[in-house]
Order: sequence, then structure tokens, then C-alpha cells
Amino acid sequence: MKNTLLTALLTALLCLSLIACGTADALNNAAGSTTGPVIPIEDAVLPAVSDRDREPVSTCCVSEDITVSLLQSTYPAGTQALTLVLENRGDETLTYGEEVSFEKYTDGEWKPVGTIDSYCFNSLAYLLDPHSTGVFTISPWFLAQPLRTGLYRVTGGELRTGDSPVHTAWQVEFRVTEDARPEPDYAVFVPGQPLRNPDSIPAYVVNTTGKASSILLIPRLERQNAAGRWEEVPCAEGVGFCGTSDPLGPEGMELQEPVEYLWGQLAAGRYRLSFDITGTDPVTRTAGGEFLVETFS
Repeated sequence: MKNTLLTALLTALLCLSLIACGTADALNNAAGSTTGPVIPIEDAVLPAVSDRDREPVSTCCVSEDITVSLLQSTYPAGTQALTLVLENRGDETLTYGEEVSFEKYTDGEWKPVGTIDSYCFNSLAYLLDPHSTGVFTISPWFLAQPLRTGLYRVTGGELRTGDSPVHTAWQVEFRVTEDARPEPDYAVFVPGQPLRNPDSIPAYVVNTTGKASSILLIPRLERQNAAGRWEEVPCAEGVGFCGTSDPLGPEGMELQEPVEYLWGQLAAGRYRLSFDITGTDPVTRTAGGEFLVETFS
């Protein structure tokens, strides 16, 4: 009896070991070839539910200082480009590459999306300065079929900081639907959410057009009330702005909006920060981004 129990226990431990190794190897392979070891992120155990019942996780906290997010969590079928926002809150330069892989959530598990027979990625390394935000465009050009309705996951494996030889993997999810809106020409991304008793609001203005534009640097702040409506937060007394537009390049623009000077202390809640941007059309559009504020004493 004792031998039987011991055998069963050893068999169970061996199975668990094989499962753990298989998960790490699969993620390392999905992350692509690198010049150094890849640190796999945890592959969450997903319930066997329909892909329609799962909410996409479009933000990946790679570390305390690095966050990777898609500009939006839902895209229309046939999307040719997805904007990835990278936040580097650390003191070292972030290096990243463009190699990615796609998976689709089918029958309760992630399955690789088919690719064309022959393809390769640019081997250049991209740099993101310390304490800054940047964008990177992901293109599914190497997939055998256009993106169709369903839940997808993108995995990349070439993030590293400073002179470290270790590459860290990242993953973000998104959903494809027939009625989803494409990415806007311009958007405002507020990193580091939720903001806690903020002295300033960090904002990254995203320009997905690939063309030079102009932005009127007059911030408009709104707060969502209990009924779900947006109410404008008035500027503090004596605040004035210049009415001249500034150039907005294809690379976007980082901003820091001083809270106390512009609006005074902010209460907890959901906010929206907006700017007016004029393209080459020339048509003026309002680009905004939402964020949360938490307060504590």
C-alpha cells in the first residue's frame, strides 16, 4: 500500500514538472530568437470558456518600472497596425526589438496563428530613454490570413534595460470584432495609472498618421460625474494660455500638465484630458485620454 502511494506521488510530481517546463519552453519559443536568455512571464491558467466571455488584458506590467500597453483593446477585422505604448519609469535606457508572435484564443486555449512560409524581422534595436514614454507599431504583415473576429494575444521577447544581457518577455491581448473602431489619428495616453495625489498629469500625445501635424497646447480637463456624464474642470483663477499651435511630429509628444497651477487639487475619480490637433487636411480634431485619480491623506 505504501509503495503504491509513493509511486502515485512521484508520478504526480513528474507530471507537474513536465507541465512547468513545457510552459516555459513554449513562451521562450514564442518570444523569438534573442542574444540573451529570455525571462518568461507567467502564463495565466485560463478557464475553458468561450473567447467571447474573456476580457482582453491589453496592458502588461513587465516590471515595477516598465509597462507595455496597446492603445486600445478592441480592433476591427483586417487591422493592419496596432500601436503599442511603452512606459519606461526606470533610471536606465530600455532596449526593445520588433519581433513578435500572434496567438488566438480558441476552445479554451491559446493557439499560434498561421504565418506565411518565409519572413524575417528587422534586427535593429530601438531605445527608449529613462523616465519617458514611446510608441511602437505592431503589424501582422507576416500572418497567413488577415485578423478575423476573436481574441488574440501578442508576445514579444526583446525588452532589456541598461547593459543587462537578459531579455524580458511581454504579452498583451486584444479583441477583433466587425464593428470595432480603428485607432484614431490622434490620442492622449496617460501613463502610470492610477495617479495618486498627482502634482502633475503625465501625458503622451500619440500621432498614428505618420505625418507632421500641429497641436494647440491648451489642456481641457473633464471629470466623470455619478451619472456618467463629463463635466469640465475649470482652470484656476489667473491661468492663461497662448493661442499659437505647436508642431506635433509623427513620433508624438510628451507633456507634463501641472495640476496645482492649472486646476488646483483634484478629487478622486475618472478624468479625461483633451487637446485640439490639426492635421494636414487641415481638419481640427479633439484627441483625449481617460485616467483615474486616487487621493489619500
